[in-house]
Amino acid sequence: MPHAELLGDYLGAPDAVIHSPGNVQRPRLQPNDPDLARRIRYGGGSLHSVRWAAENGLALLSGNIVTGENTDDFTTAQLNLLAEYHRTRSGDRPARVALGRVIVPLDSADAASRHERTLAPQGPKRTLFAPDVVGTAEQILHDVRHLVAPELGRQPAAPAHSSVRVVRSGPRS
Repeated sequence: MPHAELLGDYLGAPDAVIHSPGNVQRPRLQPNDPDLARRIRYGGGSLHSVRWAAENGLALLSGNIVTGENTDDFTTAQLNLLAEYHRTRSGDRPARVALGRVIVPLDSADAASRHERTLAPQGPKRTLFAPDVVGTAEQILHDVRHLVAPELGRQPAAPAHSSVRVVRSGPRS
């Protein structure tokens, strides 16, 4: 079960208060959203953090950076994190896990400069980096749709039209 504070209970110790003009009140998340605890994903890159997420009933987000605990291989390390999350969690709610990846379209970046960090653990905590997803924007979209999605049990929707459309935010150069 998630922390009661996420469900609208008071934050902090019983004597914790907030002094505002005109009143004194106990702190709590406002406005209260009864669905908040279900929507939160806790970022887990180590065995300790995935255990915490599981024990506290939170969904898990694992990205492209994890701690190399008992392995130098990124995929093995991330699979170990996912197994630990599933082994540790309790409750009747289904486990919810999301994986994040860095996607580098070759039409706008130099992927070779990023590859070196994926070859071995980095630093004293033995940080491991997932290889970037590399290719042209069209290749990446094709691979996600036809290779990755089916592996996750997803059926790609039929394309609305045959052209690829890339939406960019921010100022154009």
